[in-house]
Amino acid sequence: MDAARWEILEALFAEAVALPVDQRTAFCKRACADDPELLEELRSLLRAHETDESPLDRAPTLPATGATLPPVASPGTRVGVWRLGALIRRGGAGEVYSATRADGAFEQAVALKLLYREAAPDIERFHAERQILASLDHPGIARLLDGGVADDGRLYAVVEYVEGESITEHCELRHADLAYRLALFLQVCDVVSYAHRNLIVHRDLKPGNILVTPEGRVKLLDFGVAKRLDRVGAAGADQTCAPYTSDYAAPEQLTGQVITTATDVYALGVLLFELLTGQRPWRSDSLPIARVVQLIVHDEAPTMSGALARANAASAPVAVRSLAGDLDAIVATCLRKGAADRYPTVNALKEDIERHWRSEPVTVRGRARRYVLGRALKRNRWGVVAGGLVFVSLAAGLAGTAWQARRAELERDVARRSATREEAVRYQLTSLFRKSIAQKSDAPVTAKLMLDRSAQRVLTEYRDDPQLTGKVMVTLADLYGALGDVEGEVSLIESFLSAAGANADRESLALAKQKLAHAELLRGHLTRAAELLPQAEAYWATAPEKYREQNLEGLLVRGTLQRNQGDMDGSIRTYQTAIAERTAFSGAVHRETANLYNSLAISLTGANRLPEALEAYRVNLSIYEKLGQAESLDALVVLGNTGTLAFRIGRLSEAEGLLKTAFEKQRALAGDSASASAAMGLYGATLTALGRLPEALAVLPAAVDMTTQFVGAGSPLAIQNRLFLTDALALSGNLPKARELAAQNLAMASERFGPAGVLTLRVRLSLARLELESGRAQPAQVQFEALIEPLRKAGRPGQPLIAYALIGSGEALLAQDKAAEAVMPLQEAVELRQKLLSPQSWELAQARARLGEALKRSQGKGATELLSQASSDLAAQLGKDHPQVLRARRALALSP
Repeated sequence: MDAARWEILEALFAEAVALPVDQRTAFCKRACADDPELLEELRSLLRAHETDESPLDRAPTLPATGATLPPVASPGTRVGVWRLGALIRRGGAGEVYSATRADGAFEQAVALKLLYREAAPDIERFHAERQILASLDHPGIARLLDGGVADDGRLYAVVEYVEGESITEHCELRHADLAYRLALFLQVCDVVSYAHRNLIVHRDLKPGNILVTPEGRVKLLDFGVAKRLDRVGAAGADQTCAPYTSDYAAPEQLTGQVITTATDVYALGVLLFELLTGQRPWRSDSLPIARVVQLIVHDEAPTMSGALARANAASAPVAVRSLAGDLDAIVATCLRKGAADRYPTVNALKEDIERHWRSEPVTVRGRARRYVLGRALKRNRWGVVAGGLVFVSLAAGLAGTAWQARRAELERDVARRSATREEAVRYQLTSLFRKSIAQKSDAPVTAKLMLDRSAQRVLTEYRDDPQLTGKVMVTLADLYGALGDVEGEVSLIESFLSAAGANADRESLALAKQKLAHAELLRGHLTRAAELLPQAEAYWATAPEKYREQNLEGLLVRGTLQRNQGDMDGSIRTYQTAIAERTAFSGAVHRETANLYNSLAISLTGANRLPEALEAYRVNLSIYEKLGQAESLDALVVLGNTGTLAFRIGRLSEAEGLLKTAFEKQRALAGDSASASAAMGLYGATLTALGRLPEALAVLPAAVDMTTQFVGAGSPLAIQNRLFLTDALALSGNLPKARELAAQNLAMASERFGPAGVLTLRVRLSLARLELESGRAQPAQVQFEALIEPLRKAGRPGQPLIAYALIGSGEALLAQDKAAEAVMPLQEAVELRQKLLSPQSWELAQARARLGEALKRSQGKGATELLSQASSDLAAQLGKDHPQVLRARRALALSP
């Protein structure tokens, strides 16, 4: 419809709404007698205008006899078995009060909807809402608890009272990031999809009807205008008179067309638009209804990224670059004018969002080769390259590196010296690799084999040139680091330091000590690292302008040392300082800047600052993309670290995909390595958590062997992977092998970190768990409880393990039929995990399930609610047949 025609329609509409309702039909026929199409448009506008509010929100529709709204009920008024409290909301059709049980049967807070006697037109809809709620049973829907007729003849319905804020307020108050907002939206999709499977369309999805509890659970309210798709008889009337909220209304609601599940898909698109941008695609506040209909029915919706670009992007809840592409396409599909052109189901919408989160191609952007390839690169962030090429590119790249300094004279001096050095190193490396390839051997010539042979030659062939020996050694050490072969790196550097004489290159010696300190940290030798690093730092301090680059590398090692010593706050400050200095020195888009963000993210994770950690990983990966290095090994390591974070916060399905991709592609690119074994071990732990024990046991032994090979048996990584294998063995029933492995692990951890080390305490927790799994509950309880105080003394790194110990203690008490005693440690475990983990974490749900079980068996209050919610959360994360889910359901079935 063109602008001139809309002006005519808008003028007619203004005249019509000024008339009494009973005169509008005749007016429309007269005004549009020669234009049937215009007549239908005008009628649609009037229908929309007359039904623009929900029953409880619109102006009173009382008889014309002078009747007035009844007075607000006094607190304490009885309605059935309920005692009214404060008035929550009042509209033209009725009121909503808070209420509690009045008969003392049990304590329960509810919301009680009380319909006015005069609101006869709404009685049928009120009955329909009660019937719909009675037919639905989902943790994300406020449940119908009671209903009937009050003593004064008014109809009432009692629903679950939900404490919380609207979904948009909840996100705003918490400054929620993109991941959290999408996670909440996926919860909404689950609830709406459930309603659709039960043939119910909500028709009024908006933030005010979607609350989020303090625990982060979504609750869908107000089915007052919902429609049953299996009620054909009243379809015609229902389509034209159902209220809606115009900003969220689909075109078919405004034009009186058939309402289907696609109507809710449209509203979900508007909701997602608002969640991610802080604004709606349409704002009807100050617009005539005719213009609102023009926008929604005919105009194309703006993209989210476009809307933010035109607004103040600095105040946007999500970065514009995060919305462009997939998320823009997903929302645009929801907001298409034709119902048939939107997502066919809410589940299809949900799956596309999950695909976007996994960096897989979303369906609505098609299968164009360039797009699919781009998503694959974003997901995997590497290419498969022959091992020898890694060394060619690294060696060649050395010649292009120039030192940076503040003074131009120093910069030129450093550059000249670097160029001479790098040219010599490149020549010698090429010579070494050629000799390694020419050396006869039955083994295939791999990148690692070439490096090992070169390392053997360097100290003998260049002993007459100690200056060059040091430079070639440092470069070979970097190559070992690139392969993740820490043991090979340590062996090379130790040999160099042992052979270094008075004429050795001082800079190379300092670099060697700094690199060895970092390698020793990876092996778990904190004392040795703490001895070596200050020696290197002291040398850089002799000429800080000259050695800015080396000092920045030292800050990376210093932050890692602080993290391993348990000083998370100090580590974070060091990395933040290093990022600021590196950005000033090399720029924001630089490989080393990216590496610092990765290290910062690891420390933020250790400090339980998980949203900040996720953002640091995002910055890291965006730098690699801008550098065109999304396929590099460094980017791949970050992908594995992102999977580790997903594992930490309980997103197991996401963690599984990220970690599997990380270790498989990393091995394909550069063979086995320490970083590959880290991702491999966490992948096995994820499989164990999901209950897929045969798959876990097929992966974890290899991860342990690989870790031992590259970083040593006593390294933190090796101890962690043995812990993962111990858990899998125990849960699979192989307790003797699990005990044997745990004993070995304890000896390693105690020797390396001492009896009070966090890793040592973690291994002792695994031994206590084995006691419990073996049926020795009382000794297990003693062991768990003995570990709680040492873990408290460990500070922040010990906090997640305190919850583990408390749950173990509670489970041991339950196994001894001491349910009442188990409540206290389990309550503390729940509170601790609520602070440390995301609301959807399966480990938080596990803690709640155990607390619910203890309360159920000791006849405590709140057991049923806890168990019901926990079993639902566990099933969503682990699957409905998982042992954790089955245990929660068995506890739920217990007689009080």
